[in-house]
Amino acid sequence: MLSAQTTVTVSTPVELLKAIGSNKTIYLNPGDYVLTSAVGEGSSNVTWEDEYDGSQILISNVSNLKIIGKGTARVLVDPLYTWVMKFYMCNNITLDNYTLGHTLGGSCTGGVIYLDSCKNVKVTNCKMFGSGTYGMGIYNTENVTVEKCDIYKCTYGLLQLSNSTNLLFTHTRFRETGEFDLISITGCKTVAFKTCVFEKNGNTTYSDYDYSYYCFFKIDDGYNYNYNGDGYQYGVSTNLSINNCQFRDNKIAYFTNDYGAALRIGDNRYERNGFANPLPTSTKIGTNTYTEFKY
Repeated sequence: MLSAQTTVTVSTPVELLKAIGSNKTIYLNPGDYVLTSAVGEGSSNVTWEDEYDGSQILISNVSNLKIIGKGTARVLVDPLYTWVMKFYMCNNITLDNYTLGHTLGGSCTGGVIYLDSCKNVKVTNCKMFGSGTYGMGIYNTENVTVEKCDIYKCTYGLLQLSNSTNLLFTHTRFRETGEFDLISITGCKTVAFKTCVFEKNGNTTYSDYDYSYYCFFKIDDGYNYNYNGDGYQYGVSTNLSINNCQFRDNKIAYFTNDYGAALRIGDNRYERNGFANPLPTSTKIGTNTYTEFKY
């Protein structure tokens, strides 16, 4: 028997943290929710973890949680080394219609949305901005949909995807990001980018020598880390696709390091990009249109 869904409307960080739990729909009134102004607060499903320059929340063992913004709600954190929202072993999570970010640009380990060992997550109409390392880190997770979102101005890259299955990014904008590989995919099964826009991404701070190693889509490269911090090698990724997307005004050395069959590229448009190396012809499955495409 399914439990009844409880609806709560909150206006402060403390109210938000205390409301988090299973079978909850939480509405955020307009305003800024600086979570790190309420360190130590929260429900039994909220744990505070110490990081280099502050604390971050970990939301764990929650099912059927919806967090929905009303108007211009923003969920923020102050420390540079922390993730904004971390979820561990959660199921049926919906994040909708609010902005997430750091009050300052992050470094080292601080990103925006972190999912580990979760199932059935939907992120819609959200902005993940100007924050730390990556817009999203998705690890050991199944069935994620990111739709009508805007991920921008992150310092390291856009996405880190590891050991996860059935990830869909659709009608989402990825922009103005990057010092290293932009999207890293390691040991994942069925990852699709559909009708997305990628613009003004790439490294502009490093020398040509350093810059020459980075990829827009880095596939199955080296080791990654699980929640406990134990390094191990993931398996080979399969069924990765990019369709009906637009790439414009990006600058990075390699579009991808995958010249095999894992990544299928089809029916996309490329305008004014500065890729130093051409797309791998063996992976194309559709019509790719190039305008002022630079090799």
